[in-house]
Amino acid sequence: MLGSATQNIIVLSDSVFLYGKSETEFAAVGFVSVFYLFITAIGFGFSRGGQILISRRWAEGAKRLVGSTYRTMLVFLLAIALLLFLFMQFLCPVFFHYILDTESLAEYGLEYIEWRKWGVFFSFAGISWIAYYSGIGRTRIIAITTIFLAVVNLVLNYVLIYGKWGFPEMGIAGAGLASTLAEIATFFVFLYFVLKDRRSKEFDLLKIRGIDWKLVRTLLYVSFPFVIQFVSSIGSWLFFFGMIENMGQRALAISNLVRIVYILISIPSWGFATGVQTLVGKCIGAGQLKRVVLATNKTVILNWIITMPLALVVLLMPWSDLLAGSNYNVAIFAEARPILLVVLAIILVFSAGSIYHSAFMSAGAMWAGLRIQILVILSYLTLTYCFINVWQLSLSWVWSLEFFYWLALGSLSMLLMYRGRWKEVKL
Repeated sequence: MLGSATQNIIVLSDSVFLYGKSETEFAAVGFVSVFYLFITAIGFGFSRGGQILISRRWAEGAKRLVGSTYRTMLVFLLAIALLLFLFMQFLCPVFFHYILDTESLAEYGLEYIEWRKWGVFFSFAGISWIAYYSGIGRTRIIAITTIFLAVVNLVLNYVLIYGKWGFPEMGIAGAGLASTLAEIATFFVFLYFVLKDRRSKEFDLLKIRGIDWKLVRTLLYVSFPFVIQFVSSIGSWLFFFGMIENMGQRALAISNLVRIVYILISIPSWGFATGVQTLVGKCIGAGQLKRVVLATNKTVILNWIITMPLALVVLLMPWSDLLAGSNYNVAIFAEARPILLVVLAIILVFSAGSIYHSAFMSAGAMWAGLRIQILVILSYLTLTYCFINVWQLSLSWVWSLEFFYWLALGSLSMLLMYRGRWKEVKL
């Protein structure tokens, strides 16, 4: 759960501290953090493909292939990180001013990216290690490093955003710098574990070898649908928040608050969706195809048991009353209240839909899963545009589209998973 939520933890921390700074900066970080999630989604897509292959090779007992798969994945991720860094360096100013109507929001977004872009290399290296340790089931290390990342980011956000302990008050730029420094520090913690771990030598994890082009093709075949899946999914969020910005800065600030709560409650689901990929990979690698659907169903039930009580507590809590008299903008909480009730319904279907879709794709039906998602996303984006720009409906109606998105994606994935054609796919 922690490993899959690494970037979301950073987003939560940045947003919470900027909420107490100013509404404009809080609204700006709502958009720019989704943009950076879009950037990291490309890396997560390749890492998911690597995780699936690593879990299968480990279950098959092919230890050397575990190491070669990891090395191939790491080279890909660092090459992509360089391209994305260049994009943020040279094209972000044009992109932000084009998509955002409010000049101040675009400028604040660029202040954040100016510092945040340097962390992409360390972020992608960390993503590769998360995929490796998830694939072999050593998730304790992921938990330790993620907690370390969260603590360091919290402290640095407090220091750099508000200018504490003699540091300058940097605002949203401080949030970007804090996140980058936290990722750099976490990179070295991960490196310590990798160098210390005896399995690194057992798998030849850090050995420099020639390029295995057959493995490159396999990794691309498995990973590319996940890349498109993550990019289209986060890209739809980027479009979603860009559309909401057209409703005004206040609407963007309210939606960012709702997204913070949504992300917080979604952490268990993202963790289970990642974990089920390793379970499915191990079942198939061990030749136990009949256990794939059973493992997926049990994962959904366990996720509901954990997520729904958390959702009820967080979403039904009278936050406006509890925060009355504090420095926080209570009015935004009050306006977000109707949307938070919609989020409760979203979480119910998201908790199952995300796992069924993740399991279906990791079983080998990557391209079928991708076609389903693209179809659902196109419908989602079309309705988002109509709800906001044509019919001018309320924010609650706009957010309800997230419910129908996960209902459609989860139902189709579950139906196709039970049909069982994924059993014919060989990786």
